Amino acid sequence: MVVNVKANRPVRFKAGSDLSSKVNRVGVDVVEEINEDREVFEISLKISSESCENESEI
Repeated sequence: MVVNVKANRPVRFKAGSDLSSKVNRVGVDVVEEINEDREVFEISLKISSESCENESEI
């Protein structure tokens, strides 16, 4: 199985110092169930961006 995910949002110009204060996070949950007659494969993705208070959090 191949799953492709694509998300679009407007790009805003940011100075180099502003870019270093953001972190992209990806959370993945995978559940696989195999029964006598069926196989279920479930994937949940959470993609987010967070701003850090200071650079030591990055």
